[in-house]
Amino acid sequence: MAFQLLLGPDNIFSFSYIGDGSLALLGLSPDELKADISLFLKLIHPEDSRAFTESMLVSAKNLAFWSWEGRVTLANGELKWLTLGSSPQSRPDNQVEWEGLVVNVTQTKLDEIELLRSQQQLREFSSHIQDAKEQERLRIAREVHDEIGGLLTAIKMDLAWMKERLPKTKKVLTDKTTTIENLVDKA
Repeated sequence: MAFQLLLGPDNIFSFSYIGDGSLALLGLSPDELKADISLFLKLIHPEDSRAFTESMLVSAKNLAFWSWEGRVTLANGELKWLTLGSSPQSRPDNQVEWEGLVVNVTQTKLDEIELLRSQQQLREFSSHIQDAKEQERLRIAREVHDEIGGLLTAIKMDLAWMKERLPKTKKVLTDKTTTIENLVDKA
């Protein structure tokens, strides 16, 4: 929707021109919007209204490009995302006039929201997988620890049994069993 918007020195603004796209975009005719700008302002979502006004006033003060993105709720309850881009000019009568376009970006915004939701789900799924991997590692470590501990206990018992039955005259063999026993104790 093409438009021209005037802002007077008393910060009251009005449309001086509205393109035919207003009917498809907002469900309001150009004549309705030119006659009463509040019809447009009432459509702006309450959470986005302040940003609309503030961004317009900053643009007017600095004569800088005006860019705004926000939501409108149409009379039928439909929610649309709009983006507005406009260049201001100072007029001799102390008014600021913008000429610009308002574009429906609802599908793009919905796609963006869906992408963010999907990314969040992916992060949560990835985190779940990492937790599951860590739990599996811990389970395997416990099993390995328990298995090795059982084997080491059995080895130690067999070494003690062998040590008791070795002839005392075989010092090399008894020393070797003591060395193995010490290694098992450290493990």
